[in-house]
Amino acid sequence: MLCPILWARRRFFFFALIASSLFFARTRALSASACASSPATCSKRSVKSSSYPDGILGRYFDVAVGDDWVSGRLNPRRNRGFRASPLTDYEFVLTNDGGGTFDVINQRDSAGRLFGAIQVKAAVGSVGESHALAASLRRISDGQVLSDLTFTVNVVAKTVLQTMKERIFEYVFQEDLMWGREEYSDSALETQVSYIEDNDGKIKNCDLYTWTKENKRTRSRLKSEW
Repeated sequence: MLCPILWARRRFFFFALIASSLFFARTRALSASACASSPATCSKRSVKSSSYPDGILGRYFDVAVGDDWVSGRLNPRRNRGFRASPLTDYEFVLTNDGGGTFDVINQRDSAGRLFGAIQVKAAVGSVGESHALAASLRRISDGQVLSDLTFTVNVVAKTVLQTMKERIFEYVFQEDLMWGREEYSDSALETQVSYIEDNDGKIKNCDLYTWTKENKRTRSRLKSEW
């Protein structure tokens, strides 16, 4: 006989599954009905979605006093399709650079994706101040502006990225599984780093690479081996 709690949970998930299925079926039916009665509405939706890839992703930006770069980069939505359509003819420009305080540097990674890094050119002020900036994504060949973004750069004592880095290092040194419970000498560490660089990131004298999926499912053994 099933435990009452387990039985209740199964019953809840069963009814939740039925309710969600009915909801999405009704939504699709209403959408199809709307398109049948007003084709123009659906065509407008299609036109609107076709311009969606030209947007710019960028929400939070901050900079610490004395830093050369702002934490956070501009990211075009078109980066998602970089394999089929690389952004070779696109660039970012700042249409509002905070009175000459900032500049945008167009960067591309090894895959050809485009990013806009915000460089600091002058003093950003004191902690607590902020700068309202604006950027545009445009085609290099004809100068056509495809999308605009207004955003704020906050001046802080410590950026979010710096805080995250400190917390990661704190966790890594507290959790011995992250560093293998070994304290290496400088020469041993140099040898290990050279081996990793020469072997596509693999660690020397580590048999975990030969483990099967069944081996890795056994957490206790993985923990003791590592």
